[in-house]
Amino acid sequence: MNSSKPKKISRKCAVIVLILIALVVSVPCSLYGLPMEPLFFLSWLIIIPVCLKLGYKYKDIEISAVDYCGKAMSPIFVMFAVGAMMGVWIAAGTVPTIIYYGLKIISPKYFLVLSFLICSAVSFITGTSWGTVGTAGLAMSSIGLSLGISPGLVAGAVVSGSLFGDGTSIMSASNNLVASVSETELMDHVKETLKSIIPIYSIALMIFLILGFKYSSSQMDYTFTNNMMTLISDKFKISLVALIPLIALLILLALKKPALVSIMIGVVIGGLIAIFYQGYSFEEIINISWSGYISNSGEAYLDTLLNRGGISSMLKLMSTFIFTFGLIGMLNKAEVIETVLEPLFKIVNNRFKLIVATVIMGMIANTVAGSMNVSIVMTATAMLPLYKRLNISLLKLSSIVSLVCILGSALIPWNTNGIFITSVLGIDTFTYVPYSYLNLLAPIVIIITALFGSKKSKENTNI
Repeated sequence: MNSSKPKKISRKCAVIVLILIALVVSVPCSLYGLPMEPLFFLSWLIIIPVCLKLGYKYKDIEISAVDYCGKAMSPIFVMFAVGAMMGVWIAAGTVPTIIYYGLKIISPKYFLVLSFLICSAVSFITGTSWGTVGTAGLAMSSIGLSLGISPGLVAGAVVSGSLFGDGTSIMSASNNLVASVSETELMDHVKETLKSIIPIYSIALMIFLILGFKYSSSQMDYTFTNNMMTLISDKFKISLVALIPLIALLILLALKKPALVSIMIGVVIGGLIAIFYQGYSFEEIINISWSGYISNSGEAYLDTLLNRGGISSMLKLMSTFIFTFGLIGMLNKAEVIETVLEPLFKIVNNRFKLIVATVIMGMIANTVAGSMNVSIVMTATAMLPLYKRLNISLLKLSSIVSLVCILGSALIPWNTNGIFITSVLGIDTFTYVPYSYLNLLAPIVIIITALFGSKKSKENTNI
């Protein structure tokens, strides 16, 4: 029986394979706005012939793809639960109540810091930066204009807050993607990212607070906020009762219960509140949990924010997971990524260099790919073997990818996030970038923290 061992791929061939895959995915995404899911699937046709040429049997290639896709199933289940929770919590009045009280506390003196906090809260609860920018963010920009505050400064607070939730919330599809490609548990990843972002967030918060004092004498037009609050209170019962699902979820997570079980319990409690307090029927809640909440208030701002959620809204991201993980499985089978990174194993030989390399890789991926999700996959996939080789926690990788790739995506004019923000807020990217303090500070603080951590480690070693 003749069973020859597959040949090792050359570094030149491995580099060409990765470049071709990057081009197939990123060029149509950035230039034509095409969805990346079918492009990732199409890129399978690049790696499969290479594997066959190296001597791998097709069945083995297929098994490697299927096995790696299996790693995506756990986060996919969590993702489906999050989709159901988003829709049901809107029906329960949980999300509307948070928005209502957020609008109620706005004042000119603290307008900038409140814009930052409100957009942070909305994005964290809903898990969407685009939805936050297009609703709460647009509202804050309009109010800021009436107060005579610099449009770039207000937009900076909006962008900082809106991207915060995308990078830290369990509701965020992008955050789920980060946890998956980094091979970490979602809740562990979220905790690590929140721990890493606290000092960055605190600095940004103080900056917005200090800058806001300049506008303390401005007169505020409450027409928009009052109208929004009236629409919300007419549509939902606003009270602490509506916040019970959120409180229950926070307690369960604090008790370290499994994320999937905690979220599903949150869905059930939210459903009960929606039925017995908000007046929805059981059939309506089941439909909302699948298809999402549909608002027909006639107010574009409110409808854009509330029309979301549902298990079906996560099907697109599920396909992203499957196609991406299948591709990574085949790349690993042919040792493509490992071969390309071999020279880096000698250069990146300690924790500090690895963290700096990850930050740089994330910034380059955001700039080149033009898509936040593509940059997430590129960065995490490329750096994962190095973290394993140096025995550095994969949670460090996942938190850096979230803070650099997600927050940093808004700073690139041709990135899909940058394009969306510009089109919605009506200002140039370079106008708000200097004031997007959370986004700008993230890579700087990460590197400084890593540097001091490295020095402290050396000092402990010498004692």
